[in-house]
Amino acid sequence: LDPELSVMIGLLHDIHTLLTDSPENHAAAGARMAREILDELGIVTAQERETICTAIRNHSSKGCVQDPYSELIKDADVLGHAFFNPLIPVEKQEEARFLQLKAELGLRDGTV
Repeated sequence: LDPELSVMIGLLHDIHTLLTDSPENHAAAGARMAREILDELGIVTAQERETICTAIRNHSSKGCVQDPYSELIKDADVLGHAFFNPLIPVEKQEEARFLQLKAELGLRDGTV
C-alpha cells in the first residue's frame, strides 16, 4: 500500500463529520467531500482519487471485506475508537474486527 495514499485516506475519512458535526451517512458524504477537495488541490491522479474516495466511502462497512485501502482505514478507525477512551466499550458492530486486530497485533486484555 502506498503510504501517501494511506495518510490521505486517514486524514480525510471523517471529513464530513468534522465539518458538519453530523455522523449521518458520513462515509458516503465524506467521500464526496474528499473528491471535491482532491480535485481542487490537483495533487493525485484520477486513479488515486478513486482509491482514496472508495476507501472513505467503504470505511463504515466494517462487516464485509473490500479492497486493501478500505480494510486499512476500517482497522485504523476501529483502533482509533477503541483507544480514544478505553473506558467506553467497543461498539457491537466493531467488536469482531477489534478482537481480530487484538489477536493479530498481540494486544493483551488490559491494553485497551
